[in-house]
Amino acid sequence: LSDRDEDGDNVCSLVIQLMQKDGRKLKQFGKKNQHIGFFVYQNLKSHPLPLKKEFFDNNQSVQSSGLFIDSRQIIKRLTLPRGQYVVIPCTWDINEEAGFYLRFFFENQNTA
Repeated sequence: LSDRDEDGDNVCSLVIQLMQKDGRKLKQFGKKNQHIGFFVYQNLKSHPLPLKKEFFDNNQSVQSSGLFIDSRQIIKRLTLPRGQYVVIPCTWDINEEAGFYLRFFFENQNTA
């Protein structure tokens, strides 16, 4: 995030939308939505991507989606200081794979 909002509070506002892929296909086969959520980490030292396990061992998330819910999508509004961030979508159950769409909506022009 690079541009502050116009309201002068020195933080950036954004909305993150996390949506499960193939939601209609799951329903056709009698499967339920997975419990999904996300974590936001600040990448202070511009670690190279993809991030290694050590990054997550040594850094705490600065924001999260909150509760993991079995909904097709989660939408959350965040305010963060300027900086580089990494958003990690995940499921509640360990070793459960899922496909996601991840969207970012910014108050001002930013890059994601």
